[in-house]
Amino acid sequence: MFEIRGTGAHLPADLLGREEIARRFGPGAARASDRAGMRLRRYAGAESQVGMGAAAARAALAGAGMVPSDVDLLIAASAVPSQAIPGTAPILAAALGLADGRVATLDVNTTCLGFLSAFDLALAAMAAGHAA
Repeated sequence: MFEIRGTGAHLPADLLGREEIARRFGPGAARASDRAGMRLRRYAGAESQVGMGAAAARAALAGAGMVPSDVDLLIAASAVPSQAIPGTAPILAAALGLADGRVATLDVNTTCLGFLSAFDLALAAMAAGHAA
């Protein structure tokens, strides 16, 4: 049996308007925003991928009434890992306060399909009895 017990999200606090996008990233980036109809874009700035992931994970755990030590499999899904070795997932586990080796970790870097790939892998691990 499978159920989603909690979800979490994190949005960077910094918002950039068209002019700031053009100044920082060039007129092509501003035109792309125009074509997509975006007036403002979120910008991570000093926020790290792991920090944002940890904030979203904490929100998901809170929504599920769980704590980090309840996790037995942590899959980090992104287009680009925070670094090659170690992967993002073990760094994220440490950011959540989980001791080395306490939780199985896995990175999935399949760009736009990252969530679906991670979800499928989590279901497979659960079906095989490797994760609850």
